[in-house]
Amino acid sequence: FEGEYAGSRFDTDISDDRRKESDHALRAKVFGRLERSDWEIGYRYYGPEYASIANPLGTQDREEVNLGGGIRFDESSLRASLLHGRDNVKKDPLLPVIQNTTGAVNYSLTAAGWPAVFVSGSQTLQESFDEPVGVPEIENTTTTLSFGASQAGERWHLAPFYSYTRFDDRSAGTDNDSDTHVFTVAGGIRPTDGSAVNPSVTYSHIDLESTGVATRTWQAALSAVVGFWENQLNVNATASWLDNQTSDGAVHTTTWSGICQLNWSVEKYLPGEGRQTLSLRGQYNLTDDRVAGSEQEDYIVYAVFSFGLPYNSQ
Repeated sequence: FEGEYAGSRFDTDISDDRRKESDHALRAKVFGRLERSDWEIGYRYYGPEYASIANPLGTQDREEVNLGGGIRFDESSLRASLLHGRDNVKKDPLLPVIQNTTGAVNYSLTAAGWPAVFVSGSQTLQESFDEPVGVPEIENTTTTLSFGASQAGERWHLAPFYSYTRFDDRSAGTDNDSDTHVFTVAGGIRPTDGSAVNPSVTYSHIDLESTGVATRTWQAALSAVVGFWENQLNVNATASWLDNQTSDGAVHTTTWSGICQLNWSVEKYLPGEGRQTLSLRGQYNLTDDRVAGSEQEDYIVYAVFSFGLPYNSQ
């Protein structure tokens, strides 16, 4: 068992007549582990006036309950989880009460001599209650199925990934049903100990049923790093291409981007300890709006000197 309790007295606006508000937050978790399985049950609560110095705009007026567990086999594992959250716990009459319930199942397989594989599925139900006058109700489900694999060698790796998301809008005043497909292939090679090249390609396709319009997006990226003189000097570069287009022809933009940075470790030439780096960086962006027939270019060049200060507590 583990738990935590926090209290706060916080004034969001010292210029008004309201004084500091006192509130609290808490969390508790019960968990256990056996030889090949584990489980946990947790609860979180954030009061409507609770605020943390570290994050004054953090979560407020919310409670969550979660259940989870998993089992491990020789070359695979299976996990399941359930999360139920509710906002506006104190039922502010100016706001609706919104509930989110998510269930998820994840399976991974890592058989010797074969690519590692994972499959996951989740479904989220979102509902609203006690809506104020003029605020529409919310009721929808989001179902996601994902599949991925990865394979690696001594100096290379490859990881394809696919996901499908179905958004079913059941609200009375809206009809935003959609289907989203995302396919990604990422990989990399390391020709030498001081160099690496990492390409990736992503394709996404979104169908919005209410309008019948589909959005297609292609994105490709290539990053590379090369080191010289025992990595005292290295070059990092990234180039990317993004093409976004709708089936009705209303949107079609293409963006080219490039970043190149030269890093020189100069600590051996300077007194003192710590890592000292002099960097020269350039960035270029070109956006081509093919519908409007216009282009926009941006150039940025700047130099950066970063230094580390040694610290000894003794």
